[in-house]
Amino acid sequence: MVHSQEMAKVRMENADLKAQLYGTKSDSLGRVTKSTSLRSRPKSSVVAEFRQTSSTRPTMHSVQSEPTGAELPDFATQTAMSMEEKLQREKAEENEKASKTASTVMDQLRQFLQSNYFDAIISCVLFANVMFLAFQLQMEGSRVGYDIDYYPTKNPNDSAWPGMVEVLQVIENIFTVIFSLDVLVRIVCLHCSFWKSAMNWIDFIVVTLTIGTLVLDTSSLPLDPIFLRLLRLGKLARAFRMIILSGKLESFGLLLKCVVASVTMLGYATGVLIFVQCVCGMIISTLVSRYLEDPAIDKEARRYVFQYWGTFSRTFLTMFEVLFANWAPACRSLTDYVSEWFTVVFVGYRCVVGFALLNVVNSVFVSQTLKIADSDEEYLIKVRARNEAQYRKKLHALFLAADTTDDGFLTIEEFMQLLENPQLQLWLSQLQLEYHDLVELFGMIDSGDGRIDWKEFMDGAVRLKGQAKSMDVFRLETKVDSIMKSVASLHFPFPRRGNQQMAD
Repeated sequence: MVHSQEMAKVRMENADLKAQLYGTKSDSLGRVTKSTSLRSRPKSSVVAEFRQTSSTRPTMHSVQSEPTGAELPDFATQTAMSMEEKLQREKAEENEKASKTASTVMDQLRQFLQSNYFDAIISCVLFANVMFLAFQLQMEGSRVGYDIDYYPTKNPNDSAWPGMVEVLQVIENIFTVIFSLDVLVRIVCLHCSFWKSAMNWIDFIVVTLTIGTLVLDTSSLPLDPIFLRLLRLGKLARAFRMIILSGKLESFGLLLKCVVASVTMLGYATGVLIFVQCVCGMIISTLVSRYLEDPAIDKEARRYVFQYWGTFSRTFLTMFEVLFANWAPACRSLTDYVSEWFTVVFVGYRCVVGFALLNVVNSVFVSQTLKIADSDEEYLIKVRARNEAQYRKKLHALFLAADTTDDGFLTIEEFMQLLENPQLQLWLSQLQLEYHDLVELFGMIDSGDGRIDWKEFMDGAVRLKGQAKSMDVFRLETKVDSIMKSVASLHFPFPRRGNQQMAD
């Protein structure tokens, strides 16, 4: 009896705790009504109160088996534990969601930094920077020209020059900030992969030199202005990045590949030209040395000849002028002052080296370029896709011109009018389609209703373009062999007429 009363008391306490937890209570008639006494309180205080209450009252297990001393968690404790687990689970889910969001944003930013869109933006900024450097050099050179009275007039911007210098400095600082942020963001997002590219190293070095130049300009250290100008020249290295980014274009990329592939050939050709120039220059310099050493000849004449042929360095430079540049003054200096027999020497040199050797070198470079272009699979795939798209576009225009009813189908009557129209026949010849091929094409494509749609016409016309491929011939031979084997395996109930005649 006592045991049943204690059990009923525990159940009543659990029911009261449950009512407090869920905001309900029972009246005298057993009806359940909502209560908001604990709804508005924080969850932590409710959980603490549940734990305190559950620890001060006896449990069902303790009433039933007091000697063991084991206590099972009652309803309030289980509810508190479940609420704690739920809060921890929600917190873990929020942290996981935040980490996924951060990783997703980082991945998207990394993809954007490696995309063609970002490369296009950087190319535009690099182009603007190169134009700014050219304008800055133009303004500084003009300033020097006016200072040394090279120009006949005074500097019209003399009064505005200090303000112009400040504006140029501000623009230069803006470009420095942009490129510094570019390098910093790529280092943070790309991590170790940033340092695997040589172009990224150049960007990092250029940004470092630019920041160092700005720091040295603002400092009071006694530095040589030439040293600062050499540091500023490092900014021109960004132009190489623009070339690399432009290499992603189809034509420019092919040009860069051809140039890179021709480096070895260029080295050999340059070595041959240097050797020929050295030998020819030393021969001419040896022939002219007697003239330069003769004291009986006018010193002004010898000085004029010495400008072109006096030393090996002057002779070497003059030989390249004769080969590539203005060769007449160098030749006239010998034919007019030394001997007219040098006319034969220079004419022979121009014919052999300037015409034959250079043309051979040019032809080698052209053949190397064509070989690279023919072996570039990526370029060939793009060209083939572009040609196929243009061909399909022309076919669609031909189909629309032949479809006089504008219903999206070609009937046999419209098809025959297509073949009789001279202008459309010209289109067919440009598309490499013949008259009898199209007649057979309509018969093969037609499903029996006497008309064909655009997709059927395009697929059939594309297959008719050009000569038969080896795969088409092989497929045809395979089908013919299969048909012949099927025919040979047939068993006729009666002897063939030819065999019967042979038997007779």
